[in-house]
Amino acid sequence: LHGVDEVSAGHPYWWSGFFFITVALVGWSSSLFIGEGRPAADPDRPLRWNPIDGLREVKFLSEDRALLGAVLATGWFYLVGALALSVLNVCGKEVLDLGDGGSRLFFFVASGIAIGSLLASRLSGDHIEIGIVPIGGILMTCGFAAVPFVNETLLAYGIALVVAGIGGGLYLVPLAAFVQDRAAGKEKGRVQGAQEMLTFMFIFASAIVFEVFRNERLMALSPEGSVLALAALSLIGTLGVCLAVPHISIRFPLWILVHSFYRVTVIGGDKLPRRGGVLIVANHLSYADPFLVGSAVPRFIHFLAHRQFSGKSLIGMATGLMRAIPVSKDDGPRTILKALDLAAKCAEEGNVVCIFAEGGISRTGNLLPFSKGLERIARKGKVPIVPMYLDRVWGSIFSFRGKRFFFKR
Repeated sequence: LHGVDEVSAGHPYWWSGFFFITVALVGWSSSLFIGEGRPAADPDRPLRWNPIDGLREVKFLSEDRALLGAVLATGWFYLVGALALSVLNVCGKEVLDLGDGGSRLFFFVASGIAIGSLLASRLSGDHIEIGIVPIGGILMTCGFAAVPFVNETLLAYGIALVVAGIGGGLYLVPLAAFVQDRAAGKEKGRVQGAQEMLTFMFIFASAIVFEVFRNERLMALSPEGSVLALAALSLIGTLGVCLAVPHISIRFPLWILVHSFYRVTVIGGDKLPRRGGVLIVANHLSYADPFLVGSAVPRFIHFLAHRQFSGKSLIGMATGLMRAIPVSKDDGPRTILKALDLAAKCAEEGNVVCIFAEGGISRTGNLLPFSKGLERIARKGKVPIVPMYLDRVWGSIFSFRGKRFFFKR
């Protein structure tokens, strides 16, 4: 929209209001084509107008740390986005001499977000790939950080901001899908309402942050310094969501590692329950199997892992982050039963547990006899068993085909 100076030069003041009313009417008209929705999940829930009740909804979110972390990370994104609109407007005016058209820089960010959103859909496939959130955060950080160091031209700024926007799309889309999927059926509306309230609180806070950035008595940042501050806020949001949602910090390296060596196709992924405890029973052909299973299943998995992989080594740190349950054939009967009972309890509490029931990696590519541990887990945990078959893994770099680990003939 036109700036105040340009409006006063001959454009009527009501034009801006007319534009927003038109957009609102178009949105309302589009909503008429949604069709008849499902009945309310909880029609007896009263409609409360007290804003204090909204804060209680936020407290309700804190019962699920991962859900709260994703909601806060989404709000942080909108804080950065709203702040970027103000910062880029100033940057366009004072650095690129765009005058009242300084806000056109945000067009590049918006275009990048559209590309990133489509890319997130492509990379996720038929499930929610939460592991690409850190990739988006890193791209967003790098894009904003590059702006002060490129040539002061619209093209150079535009390229850097498109990269930042692509990162924004990769960051936001999986988080939004995760929040919708994570919320229980009867609580989806409640979660969405709390999320919207927090989002607008973050947007409101962006105005305060912008004043802190630009006020001469406070930080007094230059336009380029303000963009660098945007990059810092993007990095803080990325690190924060990885800490708040452990699922993300695990799936990110999983996604990178697996897609660097394998092309994974999941068949029958809809057979895995989206909620509740479940025991996955998979064949074991290579050292990469836990990573393949972890990347194929959108939910966090607790593996039963050989005790030799626990400890202070790099692999031990990885199994620790994956909250693996250590067990070994060399353990005494009581120790083995204790590990199996721990896995059963974990499944009973609504988690996904995976066991490679052969008890070791196949040296021939053939299926080995199953141990009886899976029966104890399923029986004590009272959870369904979902079999998983890893195909075409035998002969890959991490299998024992040809009695070799790395180099195959």
